[in-house]
Amino acid sequence: MIGGNSISGLLTGASIRAFQQNAAGLAKSSERLATGQRINRASDDPAGLVTSENLRAVLAFLDAETRSTQRSDQVIATADSALGEVSDMVRRAEALEVANANGAGLSDVERAANQMEIDQIHESVNRALGSSSFNGQTLFDGSHKVSASGGESVSVEALSLGALGDTSEERIQTLRDFRTKINTTRGELGAFSKNVIGAQTNNIATVIENLSSAKSMIRDADYAKETARSARFGVLTRASLKALSFLKSSAGNDVLRLLG
Repeated sequence: MIGGNSISGLLTGASIRAFQQNAAGLAKSSERLATGQRINRASDDPAGLVTSENLRAVLAFLDAETRSTQRSDQVIATADSALGEVSDMVRRAEALEVANANGAGLSDVERAANQMEIDQIHESVNRALGSSSFNGQTLFDGSHKVSASGGESVSVEALSLGALGDTSEERIQTLRDFRTKINTTRGELGAFSKNVIGAQTNNIATVIENLSSAKSMIRDADYAKETARSARFGVLTRASLKALSFLKSSAGNDVLRLLG
């Protein structure tokens, strides 16, 4: 027959191991619930850690690509806004030139007032085009290029409203040609924004979504599963602790003496 001390030692050792294992399981589940991560250290899942870290590196690169394309789109939006205002001014000058050219019912004073406004618009257009910039870079001096990932780009043409000419019909044609040039530039920039930058942005967003989902499946904690595990380990830990307390109590010693 095994002695009481031997039984006590065996039961106590088993209870301690059970308590330690259950306490460790509870601590791990609590950590996962607190961090939201299934993998908090390499020992949790070495292969999963390597895979998820590689995915994180790819996602960081794609995030940088997204910011770059967004910046390019902001440049185009800034240029388009400026050109829209310039187009409105040119259209107003064109209307005034047409009014002066027809001349029906206009006094010399009215024609002079129209011409003064046309001259002011002329100056305002060139001032607006010369001062339009993004992040310190002038947009319409012919040096600016909007790029997208993959090396595709569109150059922003140099724009300024030159001399309008001597006759009313020459000035009207100059304004019309310039307005057409502005609208063509807006169209080119808009097409690049939609068909190149927009397509790349959508493609990157789709890749990011898929990779993020894959990383989440590998690395993120399953809250429902970990909550259940935490509850189970909590019950087992308390039970193990009670067993140890019982073995150390006088009642436990009495039972062990009977077994011995």
